Amino acid sequence: PEEGLRLLRRAAEARPDDAQSQHWYANVLGTRGQYAKAIRHYARARALNPGAAAILADEAYYVYAAGDRVRGLRMLDQVLALHPTLAS
Repeated sequence: PEEGLRLLRRAAEARPDDAQSQHWYANVLGTRGQYAKAIRHYARARALNPGAAAILADEAYYVYAAGDRVRGLRMLDQVLALHPTLAS
């Protein structure tokens, strides 16, 4: 697990303008409970690929998990409004 985290961190650092690298790294950080850091990488990924429903949905989940339930639910409402057929 630590090696995977290290490799994803390296990928995110080497490719700061790659939404997928930022998204994947954020996913791992979030599952490890590093919410603030994960949310920063989700925000970066979303800025790079603003139409990606998966990025917004994942970010909303971790915003909610980090304790900002109102904002997390608002973000999930945004996902549903933009992508009504998305099943997450």
